Amino acid sequence: MKGFFFFYSYFRAGYTLKESTRGGSCYNITREGGETPGIYYNWENTTFVIENNKFKSLQIEKCVKCNVVLNNLISSIEIINSKKVKIQVLGKSSSISIDKCTGVEFYLSKENVECEFTTALSSEMNIHIQGQDEEWTEITIPEQFQHHLENGKLTTRVSDLYKF
Repeated sequence: MKGFFFFYSYFRAGYTLKESTRGGSCYNITREGGETPGIYYNWENTTFVIENNKFKSLQIEKCVKCNVVLNNLISSIEIINSKKVKIQVLGKSSSISIDKCTGVEFYLSKENVECEFTTALSSEMNIHIQGQDEEWTEITIPEQFQHHLENGKLTTRVSDLYKF
């Protein structure tokens, strides 16, 4: 594969996949043990299918139009400085962080009703969650807030734009 680099870091106990040419491919990834973090950096038009039953953590950085499908996540997913990324979690995930991203979509199984999201400087974020009846519900993550300063205290609430 031209332009494909695989780095294994003994200090980080994980691996990094870097792509210097623009993809359009699908990669099935299986790691022995599965308890190492995965880092995907600078990919475009690529789909990753992580076949491990459990995976420690996932970091996606500087990726455009990428898809990731995985089973259970032990720790967290971090998406940083990326555009049009879709993540599908077939099992369970507890923590998701989105930083400096545009157009992030999450497809979560019904096991993820307690998932926590942390966002910063991001827009166009949606969660699709599977209900008990197998129907999908779309939830928009707010990106605009209203702040009110009164008597020296600041209160924050979601903008009225998100009221349905």
